[in-house]
Amino acid sequence: MSTPLYSSFIPQAGPFPYDLFTQVARDCKDDDIMVEVGAFLGHGTCFMCEALAAYGKRPKFYAFDPFDQVLEPIYGKMRDGDMPWGEPIETWKKRVGGPTPLYDAFLFYLNGCPAKDRLFDWAQFPANSSGPEFAENSLSFVFLNYSREDAEIDKEVANWWPHVRSGGLLAIWNPEWEKQGGPSLRTMLKA
Repeated sequence: MSTPLYSSFIPQAGPFPYDLFTQVARDCKDDDIMVEVGAFLGHGTCFMCEALAAYGKRPKFYAFDPFDQVLEPIYGKMRDGDMPWGEPIETWKKRVGGPTPLYDAFLFYLNGCPAKDRLFDWAQFPANSSGPEFAENSLSFVFLNYSREDAEIDKEVANWWPHVRSGGLLAIWNPEWEKQGGPSLRTMLKA
């Protein structure tokens, strides 16, 4: 499956693991529970939704992010000072009362996704905390999308790993690792 048209227009931090998401979407079952942690602008979220739709799958797919970053420094570089919907950052800041959390842009992209019905739910979710609504050994796929320090990623892995079921996959994508000479994607299969 090639990159779907809609998600390909959402900015991202680096070369995204499309093959992994495509394989997970192809192989999942409708009773699976899957989680993306670190949804950021929604690129991976929308890609997974489009891949699930392409394969006719309807697992419970969740997306979480702390949404604790502001977009001014991000979009000042990516969009020449405009928000994703074309509004100048300065106009947007006046309208909303200053820099606002990332979820404004995430919602903008999610609302435009033609396959957004494949996302079961999304939420603002504190970093380094696993979802209390998920039972241990219940998740078939957890994707940690983080450009953070390894110690923070280790905490996330420790928080989410008990929720991954036997035969489930936990994947960590960190574009910073590639800049350091290693692979940007690491996966762990639970026995």
